[in-house]
Amino acid sequence: MFRIRIVTPAVMSDAGHPHAGGEFTLGTERLLFLADLRYWGVGDYQRQWQTALQRLAYGAPATALFTAYRGPREESHVACRLCVPPP
Repeated sequence: MFRIRIVTPAVMSDAGHPHAGGEFTLGTERLLFLADLRYWGVGDYQRQWQTALQRLAYGAPATALFTAYRGPREESHVACRLCVPPP
């Protein structure tokens, strides 16, 4: 089973930044994450995930599912990398 989704409402962090809890499930593995909502809303993440998964469906060997986009000038973002094993 595969699933990536936002599971909590948006709240403010101690630093004053909005975020929401998310869940990434692949098989029996489950990863919880915080989606940074300063620059992207939940819909932006969902569109990026859909586009990234479409790349795999159309034959790309790898893709990335962003879980924390921190703006155009931030040095680091957070993403889950998915790779298709070679045949």
